Amino acid sequence: MNHTLALNIDNSSVEERDFFELIASEPVPDVSSTLDTLFRNAKKMMCVVLSDLSPFIVNSLSGLKCSRYILVPDINSKALNPLKNKTIIRQMKWSGFNIFIADDVSAVITSNGCGTLVEDKETVKILSAHFRRWFWNDSDFELIDSVFGVDNGVFDIPPVPSEKKVVSDSDEIISILTQKCDSVSFEGKYHRILDDKNLYFSKIPDLSVLKANRKESFFVPQLWTHFCEVDGDKYILNYNPAAYPTMPEKGSSKLLGIRVDALDIGATYRYRQKELYSKLVGKTLKDSKGNDILILSSASEEVSLTLSLKDFVFFKRFESENNQMLEDRLRSRNPNMLVSSKRACILNFNISVDILKHNPKFNKDPIYQEYSNMPKNLLQKRDEIIKLANGEKLDKLSDKVKAIQIPDSFSEVAAYNSLVNELNKYVDEFNSRGGEIDESLAEVSSTKGSSKVKIIEKLKESNVKPLPRFGTLYRNGASYEYVLSDEKMLSDAEKEAEERGWKTITYHLE
Repeated sequence: MNHTLALNIDNSSVEERDFFELIASEPVPDVSSTLDTLFRNAKKMMCVVLSDLSPFIVNSLSGLKCSRYILVPDINSKALNPLKNKTIIRQMKWSGFNIFIADDVSAVITSNGCGTLVEDKETVKILSAHFRRWFWNDSDFELIDSVFGVDNGVFDIPPVPSEKKVVSDSDEIISILTQKCDSVSFEGKYHRILDDKNLYFSKIPDLSVLKANRKESFFVPQLWTHFCEVDGDKYILNYNPAAYPTMPEKGSSKLLGIRVDALDIGATYRYRQKELYSKLVGKTLKDSKGNDILILSSASEEVSLTLSLKDFVFFKRFESENNQMLEDRLRSRNPNMLVSSKRACILNFNISVDILKHNPKFNKDPIYQEYSNMPKNLLQKRDEIIKLANGEKLDKLSDKVKAIQIPDSFSEVAAYNSLVNELNKYVDEFNSRGGEIDESLAEVSSTKGSSKVKIIEKLKESNVKPLPRFGTLYRNGASYEYVLSDEKMLSDAEKEAEERGWKTITYHLE
């Protein structure tokens, strides 16, 4: 027989804490086709700032027919070999992201395989002016077929003034942009410059940062560029705003903010300090480590437990009468049993219960031996009467005795005494022929005509305790085990044990 308990735990009012909820799911833009189109449309000149020296980018630039001017952070990189003798490459120790400018007409900005197309002619014009100043005045080495140093300032390239479409750090407008913005990306070590701003980050910072932020925080796993937002205007940045206060490039005009009409940054999750499970069912969530969270309306767990029969019946009553009490009792017995990795408003525990088995070291109570002797005594006396009756040709008497059915076992003394009375009646009938009764209990004289049979003594019910009524009783010293035929008998069995003084006792099932 299977024994089970069912426990339903209502977690709808449980709070999920320190998590992120998906609020936007637009895809991260794939810039590869856009960049390929830019390369194909370049007729005269391609100006490039590279922080990523990937083989794809280098090989694509190597195959172009137009003039190419390229700035890289490390001119000695072997990745540049395909470009030798095909272009002019100069080294500038700062770039931050990739800029591709075709014919001073259109540009693409990329980072980490993503990016955006810049088609505003004024913006492209300013980017081209910045590139020329960096390339001719702010670089230190050049590579055509080999590497050699360059003299900065040889060419008369005027400073590029900042304005709303492209701002730089040359006149500290970037500083104002970084400090006065409403929203900003954040990476690495937190700085007070980020205070009172909406924060965006691709890697979740320490919870202390999230809790201290007085505005909102957003986790953007595929955030491909740094950016900030001021009065609704979005600017792509080639630096980490959190690092700005200590950057050696401050004031060098190498730090840029490029205004864009739209900025696709991929799936965006908003930080939430807490919310009820019941309000989060079906929503896309991540925990404070960036792992997915799924909150269900209901979920099930299969667990197992070993209980004594008494405890099982006790717990089973709570299953329907008091679910909370059942939960409390189970937790007190095994605190880890009701632990689940599943988040659900209703958590259903299906508990398979193994009832403690009877200890084989316990033997049947001696009372069973007394009852097992009863049919033996009756059978022995019946056979004795039949044998003597047959010996004296008392066929009618023999047949009447043979007709008496002796059961294999007795559960009551009264039933035994009833058969004793019946057999003794035939003993008297046999002995009424005369002669003396043999004083030795079961002996019969072999002299024909003088045989006598000893009557069977009835048992006093007060001297023989009744058999256990609800199963089989086992005993080991003063300890008892009561193996019941049905768990429903437990209450009656407990009363019986109390009445009969079986104090140290446990209950089991067959």
